[in-house]
Amino acid sequence: MNDGSAFVKRRQLLSMLDKGLVMIHLDPRAEGVIVPERFKADPVLRLNIAYGYRLPALDVGLDGVYAVLSFSKQNFGCTLPWSSIFALSSPDSAHEGIVWPEAVPPELRRALGVDEHETDEAPTVSEAPAPAEPAALAEVEPHRDPTPPLFVVHEGGLTAAPPARDEGPPPEPTPRKRPHLSIVKS
Repeated sequence: MNDGSAFVKRRQLLSMLDKGLVMIHLDPRAEGVIVPERFKADPVLRLNIAYGYRLPALDVGLDGVYAVLSFSKQNFGCTLPWSSIFALSSPDSAHEGIVWPEAVPPELRRALGVDEHETDEAPTVSEAPAPAEPAALAEVEPHRDPTPPLFVVHEGGLTAAPPARDEGPPPEPTPRKRPHLSIVKS
């Protein structure tokens, strides 16, 4: 990637990792992606990484991310080129993050109702206008489901956050069950 987005993605990922858990949204079909074969046909793959996971290997390099991740209790060395990564979000912060619209897979663009011609000439980070107000985000993404989306792609913006929802008071917490432990004397 010679357009500078690899540098921006790398800097953003490192910044988010310093704060905690990061969900990497990528197209596993893109050239150079190495993930378990069962995920290669899907248009979107989301992987969680964090320094706190104490991964056997994690390298956030100039060409992309290399991490040894666990899939069904089996370690697998994953290679994620920057060109395949289209969003980064923080599950611990209501999935706030950043989206690179030009890298979003075509299937997801259609599902979100984003015109592919709108994102072909995405602004560079230095030219990007200020992010839209949350009310403007809600107008772009029609509510089809009561659950908020993980991110919203909108024209001219690079940040992503789920739209605010007015649900009223939070639900009552369920009482915790007491753990069943027994003392074993030897």
